[in-house]
Order: sequence, then C-alpha cells, then structure tokens
Amino acid sequence: MRGLETKELLARSRIMQHSDPTGATYLRSDAMIAALSDGWRDAASEVYEPPQPFADETLLLHWWDCGQRRYAASQADRSDCVHCNDGSGWPCCYHG
Repeated sequence: MRGLETKELLARSRIMQHSDPTGATYLRSDAMIAALSDGWRDAASEVYEPPQPFADETLLLHWWDCGQRRYAASQADRSDCVHCNDGSGWPCCYHG
C-alpha cells in the first residue's frame, strides 16, 4: 500500500522517542525524506491525492504536499531554462 512504509517510520520514531531520542530523530528524518519523495514521485506520476495512510497524520500530509510543490517548482524552473530547452532533448547539468 502506497505510503504505509513511510507511516511506519514515523510511528517507530514516536515509539523510540522514550528509549532512544537520537535514534528517534533519525527515524523521523527518514520519515520526512520518504514523505517528500512520495509527494515528488506522485506528482511526477500525476497522482494528486495523498496516500491513504497519511490521512490522519498532519506531518506526513505536510511533507507529502511539500514534495508535490517542489516537483511543480522544479518543472516550472526547467521549462524556463534555456539550456534544458536548447533542442538537444537533454536537460542541463543543473536540472538533469
């Protein structure tokens, strides 16, 4: 199921908070990166509904939405780049 592993990372970080705060911080960072990546990947696939497991997690929804917005911004930036649009079909070294 889409988004389930990401939600599991966040849940594990909350559980670990009591026994290993440092490890919990790393897991929370992993959950954030995974949710951002999920949003980016979904936007690239033209999927604009968040994963069902994110429905009751405002943090995951926020991070997923940030991934969606970052993808849209990168596409707008790429469409304005003269080097990406030089007719070669290849993106420039910055956007590629």
